[in-house]
Amino acid sequence: MEEIVQTLFEERALVRNGTVMLAKSMSEVKVPATVQAVLSSRIDRLAPAEKDLLQTAAVIGKEFSLRLVAEVAGISDVERILADLQTAEFVYEQPAEGDVEYTFKHALTQQVAYEAILHERRKVLHERVGTAIERLDADRIEERYRDLARHFAKSANSTKAIEYLVRAGDAAAAKFALREAESCWEDALHLFEAEGGDAVRHADLLVRAAISRPGREAQMVERLEQALAIYEKLEMGAKTADLHVRLLVIFNNVERLIDLDRAESHFHQAEALLVGLSASEPLVSLYEQWAWLCIWKAQIRQALEAAERSVDIAHQLNSTSMVALAGVVKGACLWSSGRFTEAFEWLERGWQEADAIDDSRSAVATVNAAFDLMNMGDHKEAVRWLAREISRPRNAEASVTEVLLYPMQMLAFGDMGELGDVRRILTEFSNSQLAITFGRFWIAYWDGKLEEAEAALSALI
Repeated sequence: MEEIVQTLFEERALVRNGTVMLAKSMSEVKVPATVQAVLSSRIDRLAPAEKDLLQTAAVIGKEFSLRLVAEVAGISDVERILADLQTAEFVYEQPAEGDVEYTFKHALTQQVAYEAILHERRKVLHERVGTAIERLDADRIEERYRDLARHFAKSANSTKAIEYLVRAGDAAAAKFALREAESCWEDALHLFEAEGGDAVRHADLLVRAAISRPGREAQMVERLEQALAIYEKLEMGAKTADLHVRLLVIFNNVERLIDLDRAESHFHQAEALLVGLSASEPLVSLYEQWAWLCIWKAQIRQALEAAERSVDIAHQLNSTSMVALAGVVKGACLWSSGRFTEAFEWLERGWQEADAIDDSRSAVATVNAAFDLMNMGDHKEAVRWLAREISRPRNAEASVTEVLLYPMQMLAFGDMGELGDVRRILTEFSNSQLAITFGRFWIAYWDGKLEEAEAALSALI
C-alpha cells in the first residue's frame, strides 16, 4: 500500500496542499497489480543516473556504505543522487561509525532493482564490488572474505571466488565454526568442478571438502582417494604421504569405516614415503596411528614401540600439539599393558598440553582417560572429564563430540544407572550409531530385559 501511494504521488494523481488531495480521476490512473510491479514502475521512472546508482547499490546488498557505492559507481555526485533516492524513499541513511551507511527501505526494493539488471552487467558490477572491497578494506580483509566470495562467485572471476571461499573456510575453522568452514569448502569445490582447472588445485579442494560427519563417511573417503590418485600421478610425495596418513586415521578410527587391513596398507605406503625423510608432523601421526592399530590387534609390545617412536619424533619437532598427540597413544598403550597409574599420568599430561593450545586432540585424551577412569570404578570423575571437554568451544561443532564424547558419557551414565541422562543423550544424538547402541543396551539392562541388552551389545561387537 505504501508503494502504491508513493506511485500515485509520483504520477500526480495525489498532491499535497496542506492536505492530501486527489488531482486526477482514478479512471485515468493505472495502478500495477503487484507490489513488485509497482516498485519496478517507480524505478523505471527514475532519472538514468538515479536508476544506475540504485541498481549498483542493489548489487552491493541491502545495506551499503557511501564509500563503497561511490567507489563502484565511479561518479562524482553520489551524495546528491543518494539524497534524491532518500527523498523518494527508496533508501535511507542509518547511523554508523566512521563511514556514512545506507539501507534499502524494503528488502523487496533491493530485489526488484537487482533483478532488473541485465545478467552480463550484473557480473561486471559484482566484480567491481569485489575489487572495490579488496582496495578499500585491505587492512581488514579477513572480515570480508565471505562478502568477497559472494561477489566474485556472481562475477566471471571464479578463480577469486574459490580463493576467498577457501580463505573464509580456513578462517572459520580457526575459530572452530566448523559447519561454516565446511560450507565454504564445499562451495569452493562445486564452483571449481563447474569451471574446471588445475589438477593440483582440484586435489587440494577435494581434501578440504572431505568432511567427517555422520552420514558423509563414504563421500569423505571417495574424495580423499580421488585426491590421492592425482597426487600419486603427479609424483607429489609429501602430499601423497599426508593422504595415506589421513586414510590410515579414517580406517583405524571412523566408526562406520573401520578396516584394519586397509589401515595397515596405508601405513606401509606412507612409511615408505616418509621414513627416509627428516622428522615431521606426518611421521608423528604415522607412528601414533600405527600404535593404535597394534592396540586393536592386541599387539601391545609393537604398539608401545610405535608410541615411543612417535613421542621421540614429537619432541624432536618441539611441537606441543604433536607431543600431546603422541602422549595420548602412549598412555593408551601403557593402559593396555596393565600399567594403569603411568597410563593415566600420560593421558592427563596429553590433555593438559592439548587444552593449553586449544587443540582438538584433547578429545582423544579425554575419551581414553574416561575409559581408564571407568575401568578404575570412578565413573563420576569420568563424567567430569567428558563434561569439561564437551564444554570447550572448540568442540561445539566438532564431529568427535557426537561420535565419541557423548557416547562415552552415555556409557558412564549407563553404568551408574542414570537412565534420564542416557535417554537425553540418545534423543539429542540419534545419528550416532555408537550412542544408539549404548543407549539401547543400558535401557534394556536396567529394565531387566537382558535378551534385548545382549542383542544390543552383540550389535556393537
